[in-house]
Amino acid sequence: MNNYLSKIYLAKIYLAKIYLACELADHRRGRFLSSLLNTEPVDKDLLPETGILLFTGEHYQSLPEKQDEEMWKWCRQPGRVLLILPPYRETKICINTDWTAVYRNKEPDSANHVFADKTASEVIFEIQGQDGEFSRELGHEWSDFTINTRFIKQHSSSGIFAATCLPLWSISLLDNGENIRSWLEEFYKLAGKPSAATQDQQMENADLHIEPEDYSVLVCCYAWDEVTEKGILNLGDEMPVSVFDFEKLELSKRLLNLKTAGYIDNYKITKSGVKALELSPFWIYAQELKEAR
Repeated sequence: MNNYLSKIYLAKIYLAKIYLACELADHRRGRFLSSLLNTEPVDKDLLPETGILLFTGEHYQSLPEKQDEEMWKWCRQPGRVLLILPPYRETKICINTDWTAVYRNKEPDSANHVFADKTASEVIFEIQGQDGEFSRELGHEWSDFTINTRFIKQHSSSGIFAATCLPLWSISLLDNGENIRSWLEEFYKLAGKPSAATQDQQMENADLHIEPEDYSVLVCCYAWDEVTEKGILNLGDEMPVSVFDFEKLELSKRLLNLKTAGYIDNYKITKSGVKALELSPFWIYAQELKEAR
């Protein structure tokens, strides 16, 4: 139940979906990331329209040159982040950058960042090369000036291609899901706004002033088949563990927003409400909450 609740909590705050390349998803590292960040597996032939896509270095470095180019082109589009994680082979990371993964001679010193420092004893690589950028504020540089993370934007409105030596799948980060999510979201913020062609629903929601908190309530409307304030509060009280803070969410305001948008009426969630939920990052949480009822 705790893992489920953490997913609901994250759903209220973050909008970027996180995907794992199929080889990573099938590995224990991927299973750990999935439980921590609620990731989704993705096949190389069915890449997501937007979001954060994670590879391991060993897998990415073994891709044929043609596929490497395809991945490079994929993350040129705004709203897309491709991030490579350790382990690596001690060789060039990507054909389109000068980055090389090199074994470290010693354990790195502090990066003054909450989870970078937590995993310092497990970091065995550093990234050498000058292409792209890094952020000291996000812990991309150790105190000895070696780099653990680099990212690059191919042009001002493109997405992000990045590589890190930080083992995000480390068991030492078990209680740091929110910090990892926030760290990943910083790349997503730099990736630009998704194109209108792939984000029609999100644009429509923006015009309707639909906020993440509104979606949290829409999740309840769908899962509990209830659209009244009294009914939702009563059903929330019946949950074995409190999932939502309805007072903090301003429940009455959220219900009014949803009704104005046409996502609920006086009796039920509408077809457009269900469709909006299906197209949002919150759909998986709505399904899980419905099953947990």
